[in-house]
Amino acid sequence: MIAERPQWDCFSLSELDPREPSYAALVSALGRAGLLVERSFSSATWYEETEGLSFPDYLSARPSELRNTWHRKRRKVERGNRLTRSFVDDDKSLDQAVADYEAVYAASWKPPELFPDFIPALIRLSGKLRALRLGIYRVDGIPAAVQFWIVWNGRAAICKLAHDKRFDDLSLGTLLTMEMFERVLTYDRPREISLGRGDDPYKKLWLPKRRERWSISAANPRTWRGLRFGLKRQAAMIYRRLRHERLVPVG
Repeated sequence: MIAERPQWDCFSLSELDPREPSYAALVSALGRAGLLVERSFSSATWYEETEGLSFPDYLSARPSELRNTWHRKRRKVERGNRLTRSFVDDDKSLDQAVADYEAVYAASWKPPELFPDFIPALIRLSGKLRALRLGIYRVDGIPAAVQFWIVWNGRAAICKLAHDKRFDDLSLGTLLTMEMFERVLTYDRPREISLGRGDDPYKKLWLPKRRERWSISAANPRTWRGLRFGLKRQAAMIYRRLRHERLVPVG
């Protein structure tokens, strides 16, 4: 084994479904090959199985806190007559849609994107594929809130959402999210809606189910760097076990 060329020290596979039989099989196979194997949590996604689910049924199942906020803020916004809406689901008006998205994102609380061209390109591609669901709210003509969804192959994924910090008091994020749910459940009727990666506390208000993705790391003890990395990870696992942290997926 020392003569392997090219030599390798370690590798990691992330965002794997631990419920798949192949996950446990791979962990076992790597261990039998003499590698130092570690399993670790990668990310979580909040979702709901929505096949046959109507918007009224979806709404009635939401926590009263969310429903009350939605009703109260919607009445306030509609009384002011300041809000206008637009929705894009094809490749028309994409230049304006991308410009509105970028304007809202730049005025939001979110940090700058590491790859600023990626989301605009994904919006354009989704529009060409008719998978785009982009909602835009304007207040007094100013782009104030935006949501970018992708609906594809029976699944709807909420990819990006942002609102201008100047309009925090209007709860535009809540209003637009609810309207996007209504449109997608009414017209697209997906079998699942998900909120992407992340365990943000607000997500469980919108979608009640949670699934995890885990990683597998394997270190090669036949190289000095691999052995050092593997022993370091093994020590970290012992420390986590002493702290009663979860080391393996549930289910």
